[in-house]
Amino acid sequence: GATPPFFRLETPVSDLSSYAGFGEVYVKLADNLKLTGGLRWTQDRKAQVNRNMLFEEIDYVSNTSHTEAWTGRLGLDWKPAFDPAGRTLVYGFYSRGYKGGGFNPNGPDVGVAPWFKPEFVDAFEAGVKTVAAQRLSLNLSAFYYDYNGLQISKSVSRTILNENIDAKIWGLEAEGVLSLDHGWQI
Repeated sequence: GATPPFFRLETPVSDLSSYAGFGEVYVKLADNLKLTGGLRWTQDRKAQVNRNMLFEEIDYVSNTSHTEAWTGRLGLDWKPAFDPAGRTLVYGFYSRGYKGGGFNPNGPDVGVAPWFKPEFVDAFEAGVKTVAAQRLSLNLSAFYYDYNGLQISKSVSRTILNENIDAKIWGLEAEGVLSLDHGWQI
């Protein structure tokens, strides 16, 4: 029949190919100190054809994207000598993360780019994990995330779009677990 008297978006063709290779190495620097290093390569290829219908006008839009990124992590695990049972772990890590970009729906009055960029994060974390007593474990960590191109979603003109912003997130996290009798935990 006739084209509907409203905006309609269809994606009859969509293709994604993603490849990655990664590895991690552990080096024992001392009896109680371990170095961890990891590296990851990621490649994303995306293609999409959209068909927009507005009133009686039909528009085909093709999008393609090719992104590639190297990421990794580096950190230390230390089991202090004051705990000969090895129930305390102090750690610190730096990681770089990646999340591929993508396409936004095309249409009237959308007002954003037809695609959004990949997201990168530089993450720093340090903390302590310990079994303080036979039935009590305590964990404490501090973190700082520096995002370049954080992908956020928003609703515009009855559709969901993605945008990139830069952001910094930091905080502290504490956790304690007390094991009680008969399998109960607090």
